[in-house]
Amino acid sequence: MKYAVIDIGTNTTRLLVRDDQTPKQDVLRKVSITRLGNGLEKTGVLNEESMSTTRSCVQGYVQDAVELGVEKSNIKIFATAARK
Repeated sequence: MKYAVIDIGTNTTRLLVRDDQTPKQDVLRKVSITRLGNGLEKTGVLNEESMSTTRSCVQGYVQDAVELGVEKSNIKIFATAARK
């Protein structure tokens, strides 16, 4: 069975796909610079452009995972806390 994890960070969004048949090998690993926290220190809020960029990236990563045979229920998405 294949699994995917999407990690949304302050500056990057990452995808990792693994197969339990080959647990020590990545099926796919991607990193995109999405800068979700861009301007957060100054304003204290996430800006629309950064949220849109990150949302599009996550949607693309979900599509990548599904195309590789990962069931949607086996895709986990999480984010770290962005603080100012």
